[in-house]
Amino acid sequence: MGNNNYDQISPTAKLTALLRAETNIPYSKEIAKICNASSKVEEVFEITTEGLVWMAAMLELRYKSLSEGLKKEMEKRKISQVLELAGGLVPRGILTSENPDIRYIETDLPEMSMEKKKIISELDPEFSKRENYTVTSLNVIDPEEFSNIGNMFGKGSVAVINEGLLPYLTAEEKGVVAKNIHDLLVIHGGAWITTDISNGE
Repeated sequence: MGNNNYDQISPTAKLTALLRAETNIPYSKEIAKICNASSKVEEVFEITTEGLVWMAAMLELRYKSLSEGLKKEMEKRKISQVLELAGGLVPRGILTSENPDIRYIETDLPEMSMEKKKIISELDPEFSKRENYTVTSLNVIDPEEFSNIGNMFGKGSVAVINEGLLPYLTAEEKGVVAKNIHDLLVIHGGAWITTDISNGE
């Protein structure tokens, strides 16, 4: 990803997890506690969440707007498969896969994916047993890896979603991600839904 700042992504995910714990998004408080988000944020950023209420509100709005957009598109297009890119520590996959008719594949870089699996298991071992919910690693700018993820879906349309991913990418990398998503949707059909706003770079 841009400037190879892979090591910055996990701490940022912890920060957003800690801020989401200030909202009413289900499982957010539990996730923040399990991953020790508070200590990690203080260690890396040397800050606490005091005074960051505005950011918590922004993250809540971003999460809920994407979730609502996903729900509407799935109903409109009769989509029953979801691919989440850079899922981080959001609980959307846990919540959406409560519906056994929805196939949900959540991806992120290897270290984050491994941590997410542990968190999910600690939240409730039954979550890890859901056959319709998969957490796996994916480098979004690797066409081969992206194609392999696409092969994990069955027939039918796919909703590709992401929040907070594109700002980490260069303009060239954004183009690669867009092409990877395009190629997947050409095969399966569906939609790409994102809350990320490009700054034109």
